[in-house]
Amino acid sequence: DALPGPAPAADDLMARAEEQEAVGGAVQALPENQRLALILKRFEGRSHREIAEAMGTTVAAVESLIQRAYEGLRERLKSHDVKKGAGNLPARC
Repeated sequence: DALPGPAPAADDLMARAEEQEAVGGAVQALPENQRLALILKRFEGRSHREIAEAMGTTVAAVESLIQRAYEGLRERLKSHDVKKGAGNLPARC
């Protein structure tokens, strides 16, 4: 008996696609080591220790890489009309 909710408006879908493209481009623009640490943490759910082992570095270095990656993303996304919180970027990692 449940009917599906209303479909998102075309404008909303386009805005969401543009946000995703901006975030994806910003991630690709990161230095390789920052991008790798971020992907392992954010998208694969790896711990800092696991990332350090995979990258052959220390946990402290991984924490620094992830911190710089988030800062880089925030800076790159400032120039886009991406809503605050888009991509769920944490205030601090």
